[in-house]
Amino acid sequence: MVSKIVILTGIGPCGILKMGDYKMDAFHYLVESASGVTPVKRIDSENIEVTLGIHSALESPLCELAVSLHLDERDRRVLVVIDGELLWESIPKNADCIYSETLGNLYTNTHHLREPRFGEPSYNIIEMEDRKLGCLTIKRHFLLIPSGCNFLFRRVRDLRSLGPTYVMGVVRRSDSKDNVMWINSSY
Repeated sequence: MVSKIVILTGIGPCGILKMGDYKMDAFHYLVESASGVTPVKRIDSENIEVTLGIHSALESPLCELAVSLHLDERDRRVLVVIDGELLWESIPKNADCIYSETLGNLYTNTHHLREPRFGEPSYNIIEMEDRKLGCLTIKRHFLLIPSGCNFLFRRVRDLRSLGPTYVMGVVRRSDSKDNVMWINSSY
């Protein structure tokens, strides 16, 4: 989990090289789960492995998902994992979505669905035997966000109505520790 990396310190182009210990964490906000932090396992100097759970409401046969990602140990951006929908131009230019995976679908009876408003995620209507179901596909995104940046995404607030909520993530560094603060909308 702990690896040696080169940290550039100093002012201007003539930085001083210093070796340091660096432990990486992934900050996450998953479906039907509180936000949290999970440790990242470093495989080698260019690859990491992140293991996170999958909610039982999704039709996935897995209860947890381990993902190997290509991430250089010199990259100082914060790893953020979200279950939801990235909005158009919602992450800063110096941030990257390094991997996305479809987790599964959420289903609900169409009687519980609310009328979609402009800009909300679209769900599909599926007819099964004597009833209609609303189906929404959930994706998990792995983002690298620099400290001092904000990003925005949309997540499912209510599994029954598939109603969305908007979440702003604020990435900060204090006392050489990274932190992500989540701000939910009331809409």
